[in-house]
Amino acid sequence: MNSYFQPMRLTFIVTSVRRIAVPYNVLHGANLGNAVESQLKSYHMGDARTLNIYTVGKNPSATAAAWSSFPWDYQINPMYDGIIINYNNLPGGAE
Repeated sequence: MNSYFQPMRLTFIVTSVRRIAVPYNVLHGANLGNAVESQLKSYHMGDARTLNIYTVGKNPSATAAAWSSFPWDYQINPMYDGIIINYNNLPGGAE
């Protein structure tokens, strides 16, 4: 990721990784704005300088493979900060 963002002079440092076991309906139930998204984002760590990434499984009713909040929304609602990504769309992800 750092090599991709190097031309923009952005650098990312991994400070921690948390793996949290969740029930199947949470892992495969995330959708933009639903209760599962809220549950996932309750694990939020850090402040506006921290990038929180949540990986989830495929949800057939989800309308996007990934979604995020905008950095400027952090002041209004910091608990919705972060990126949710379907892990099947990452390199090495599989259905």
